[in-house]
Amino acid sequence: MPLIAGLPTELRLVPDPPLSPSDPEADAKRAAWFAWRDQTAVWRAKHRLRVESDRDWQRLEKRKCALDFAYWVTTYGWVYEPRANDAGVLDPTAFTNVIDLSQWSANADEAHPGDDLPFLPFGQQVELMHFFLRCQFYQRGPLGSGLVSKTRDIGASWILCAFCLWGWLFHHPWQARLLSQKQDKVDARSPDSLFWKIDFLLTRLPNWMRPAGFDPALHRFKLFLENPVNGNTIGGDSTTSDSYRSGRATLIGLDEAAHIEDFSYIWSTLSAVTNHKYAVSSEYLGNDPGFHQLRVGQEITDRPSVITLEWWHHPYHDDAWFAAKKAEMALMPEQFAVEYERDPRAAQSSWVYPRALDLAPDPAVVRLPHADLLIGIDPGFYDATAIVVAQYDHGTGWLDLLDGYMNRSLPAAFYATLLTNQPDEANFAYGPEEWEFMARLAGYGPVHKSFGDTYGFNTIGATMDSFYSVLREHGILVNVDRRPDAPDKLAAYTREARTHQGRRAATRSLLLRARCADTPGARRALRGIQDYRFPSMERDRVSAPKTPLHGVPSHWATAFEFLCVNLSMLLRVVDAPVAAPQRTRFGARRAPTTRFARAPLAVA
Repeated sequence: MPLIAGLPTELRLVPDPPLSPSDPEADAKRAAWFAWRDQTAVWRAKHRLRVESDRDWQRLEKRKCALDFAYWVTTYGWVYEPRANDAGVLDPTAFTNVIDLSQWSANADEAHPGDDLPFLPFGQQVELMHFFLRCQFYQRGPLGSGLVSKTRDIGASWILCAFCLWGWLFHHPWQARLLSQKQDKVDARSPDSLFWKIDFLLTRLPNWMRPAGFDPALHRFKLFLENPVNGNTIGGDSTTSDSYRSGRATLIGLDEAAHIEDFSYIWSTLSAVTNHKYAVSSEYLGNDPGFHQLRVGQEITDRPSVITLEWWHHPYHDDAWFAAKKAEMALMPEQFAVEYERDPRAAQSSWVYPRALDLAPDPAVVRLPHADLLIGIDPGFYDATAIVVAQYDHGTGWLDLLDGYMNRSLPAAFYATLLTNQPDEANFAYGPEEWEFMARLAGYGPVHKSFGDTYGFNTIGATMDSFYSVLREHGILVNVDRRPDAPDKLAAYTREARTHQGRRAATRSLLLRARCADTPGARRALRGIQDYRFPSMERDRVSAPKTPLHGVPSHWATAFEFLCVNLSMLLRVVDAPVAAPQRTRFGARRAPTTRFARAPLAVA
């Protein structure tokens, strides 16, 4: 758990955020943070009143705040939030029976519970505060700089501004600079600007903590803030100006760095100005790929320290919030993926899964005994058949591509022998690739679920066998839902598997927490998913093509898509209602049976 050492013993450990969207302890972790928040709010109000009237306490507080950035924020920080009941910050009305709202700030006339709320950080925000401290005071070289990749509404810009103000108050020398794409985003009469946040935090500090003799008329100018006691300054500018390249600075922070034109050039140039530079941003590839390359380590020799803040780290952002936000942006799914799922390639239309381009085979990705082993199948009679093997860890939410196999113009019985590790050399020929695939698959252990396209139920030939009926004869059950009368909630999800749009949405979401093993089959499957593309736009075409190109990549991608969309359904529809039995009148046609089985599948 993140630690705030200056708090009372019972409050020092801030509850951890969920490890992933599918963390089975997610609700309990959120509830633990809410309980910590309530207790800390009460302690904070009482503690500030105690310190306000005792000079000895004030001297001690200044020393404690100078040592611990997170303690200073938790005890004396405020945040402006016009969406107080929806943003995951403290709702003042929840504490009217515990503390007097007029005691929230040091002075009663400074309390504005409608929009000024105590900055009570959640776990990942505390980790970000510690991240800034480690980079600034304990790291040298490239690791002394930091990159913060964040989702929307996570408070990272507030923490960057608070860090600049904290150093301005307590550490000397401290010459901080803040940069953004436009000057108005740095300093303007708008809560969205960086200096507005700094002014907000400074004016709400108790009088005894502000620098003696500080006068805004003398020490606060456009893009500039001076500390009259120690001479520290905070300056700002836009990246379109050359002024940021002159002088020296203790640190430089770039807000919304991924949106800055020529970010790569600016990032490199700043090395001559400061030893500590920080890039805070949501993901974006429209102007310069430098921010993204720094995060994933592509073509970078001197990579900075990196921290990520995901949507599920926010205690108010649960599955219901995510679903509602996604529904609000249903007309802009690519923008939602960019801003909330941190997928910068989602808006690039030529690649079906641009996020896969960031993946690379990793020898560290191995079979985990506690993870579910899953198989996805794109069946083909006369076309290619692709098989992908993956594992899903319910604790961490990671989906690992472990292996794969593809062949063409071979019967279903051949693939059944591979999946069951029971070769039939009398009827089929096996080469080194087949023998190695069977050996690796056997080493992975029993398969929990197999998923595939409904096309596999089509019958062919005089025997009227389907691809899946042949697999079933070998003990392999492929989970596919074909019910037209499924419950509303389940039917809504299963329709996703019947459209490429639905499969793509599920796959794109799971790819955000995907990795790839360094096996021959996994490498082939990953290349296929990476090469899966839409046709080029024709000159006279008004809308973009919706159907990807058919070819070798499409078979790998389709197998992986059906694995992802069905896994997504299983993760979400664990409590789907079961349809009540209905009377069937005599002579009525019998409804098709379901093939969406929930029982684990064991492969011999």
